[in-house]
Amino acid sequence: MRNRLAERILPEADLHRILNLESNPRNRAMLTLLYASGVRVSELCGLSWRDLQPNADGGQIIYGMTEEDHHPKGLDQGLNPQTYPEIWFDQVLQQHISPKLTGHRVRHVPLSKNAVAVVIDIEATKGDPHQV
Repeated sequence: MRNRLAERILPEADLHRILNLESNPRNRAMLTLLYASGVRVSELCGLSWRDLQPNADGGQIIYGMTEEDHHPKGLDQGLNPQTYPEIWFDQVLQQHISPKLTGHRVRHVPLSKNAVAVVIDIEATKGDPHQV
């Protein structure tokens, strides 16, 4: 019996090659979002600005979980900690969030020998909400 799911999963090295070859920032962001979040293409295409609500309440962002109807369902394969070290997430947050985050913590949670979930704790702010 063939494992058809394994045949459809793109190896991580191939994904990085595709991302490095994409010169259009919009397309690169879309490809990164598709891969990193597990969102479906139809969900990505259906996003609008109202889906990105500003929030100053703080909270957690967790990479490494699967969802069903926007509710946690389980764990996925996780991320390679060598490819996505904690400092990588910190740099992305500092470069792409405005106003700058002052109270956040990025931590790896081991899922296996070569995979981690990533938890980003973001403190509530008294000022304007953080926006991407």
